[in-house]
Amino acid sequence: MRKARKMPPLNSLRVFEAAARRGSFTAAAEELSVTQSAISKQIKQLEDYLCLKLFERRYQQVILTEKSEKYLPAIQSAFDSISAATDQLYSHSKNKLILRLNLLPSLSNRWLIPMLSDFKRSYPQISLNIEIGDGDVDFTAGEVDIAIRVSRTARWKGIYVEKLMDEKLIPVCSPNLKLSLTREIFQYPLLKHTSRPEIWGEYLTSLGHKNIEVEHRLGVEHFFMLIDAAVDGLGVALVPALLVENELAAETLVSVLDNQYKSSYSYYFLCKEDRVSTEKIALFKQWLFSKTC
Repeated sequence: MRKARKMPPLNSLRVFEAAARRGSFTAAAEELSVTQSAISKQIKQLEDYLCLKLFERRYQQVILTEKSEKYLPAIQSAFDSISAATDQLYSHSKNKLILRLNLLPSLSNRWLIPMLSDFKRSYPQISLNIEIGDGDVDFTAGEVDIAIRVSRTARWKGIYVEKLMDEKLIPVCSPNLKLSLTREIFQYPLLKHTSRPEIWGEYLTSLGHKNIEVEHRLGVEHFFMLIDAAVDGLGVALVPALLVENELAAETLVSVLDNQYKSSYSYYFLCKEDRVSTEKIALFKQWLFSKTC
């Protein structure tokens, strides 16, 4: 007979993981929908069981002790395994695999979503949940399977990272502006991407226009907003070519130049290192990368 495992209270472990990840008993209480006193009680119960102190209490935050900092990754890994096994069991019971994606707003609505009918035909057993994001991703929370991010370098550590594609930019505008030469760009407002204000200067430098001070009269946060502004004739937008294929085909936008400019940014595929070979992630990854060839 297999010997019974020595296990601390699972609810206390769940509370410990949430408090450690959030760095706050208050934040953990909000996440788990319990009171802060309930969090403190569960942490005290776990500390008594383990006979060691788990947190240093400081003003409005809690800090892991040296021993609990080493303990945390094992607990998170165990919860990840439980979550994955449960997800798989649930998925099989519903004959579905649920894949949770987190990606950039413009890449979602201008590139990925229009292609998804092909994916659904190829893999009807996979159900997709898509959410928007452009910051760092916490894969330990178990709420995201795959993220796509843009960066100048593969800066992420401790997760699986693979470059999906380079970013190729083109200047576009409404056909009503009737641009045909590069120098004519300066007759109209150059629409600004406020999160990446340097890209116009880099693009113009690549064309040999050095030391030009670019004056913007309109700035927006996302590429899809730049595209809408350009369609409305508000100026010239410098945007990824893959995001305006439909507008160019419909001639609601025209490319000022035929050549594409490779920016200093690339798009990256991110997921947990130990999940990249799971069925749903592997299938989506294979399909996604085939679309960038």
